[in-house]
Amino acid sequence: MDTQKLKSLQVNQTRLENEIKELKASITELNKKINEKNTQLSAVTKEIQDIHSQHPVITEHALLRYVERILQIDLEKVKQEILSDENVKIIDNLKSCKIPLRSKFKIVVKNKSIVTIVDSSKDTTWTRKKSNQSLLTD
Repeated sequence: MDTQKLKSLQVNQTRLENEIKELKASITELNKKINEKNTQLSAVTKEIQDIHSQHPVITEHALLRYVERILQIDLEKVKQEILSDENVKIIDNLKSCKIPLRSKFKIVVKNKSIVTIVDSSKDTTWTRKKSNQSLLTD
């Protein structure tokens, strides 16, 4: 047999054995992480079960259906008011901002997602810079 061919195969064998060892070490590390996450998940699941066992909980979905069906509030109209053409332009430009709503409230936007509506009188973080003022009021 050719000695160069043998040497090449032995080098390849050693390389593959080392790669397998590294992969096995990675698997061991990943299994540790999976076990940690499973422990965390079990703790969260137990907390959820504890909350449910203490008293009934109303899901946000149920609240929305109540608002729609019992209070007969048209959520599509609400969405249209919040996402007016003007507000969409502001959100597209600023990505994260607070936009006045009905003179008493503000729409809070983070990364182009509307996260809440706050009462303007209770929001102490709101300041409009002159550079943004025309954008927010036009």
